[in-house]
Amino acid sequence: MLPLWAGTAPPLAERAAAPSTLRLPVPALPAVTPVLMTVRAWVRHAFRHRVAGPSHL
Repeated sequence: MLPLWAGTAPPLAERAAAPSTLRLPVPALPAVTPVLMTVRAWVRHAFRHRVAGPSHL
C-alpha cells in the first residue's frame, strides 16, 4: 500500500511554515539546546543506579 502513495505528496515548499513563523524558534534553538542537553545529562546522572529495594526517606 505504501508504494502506491509514494510521490503523491505536494512539494515541501508548499507544506513548510511561512518564514515569518520561523523567525523566533529557529534562532532560539541554538540557545535552548545546550540547556536541554545539560539538564538531560544531569537527570541521567542523578538516576543512573538501579533501585534495589524500598527507599524510605
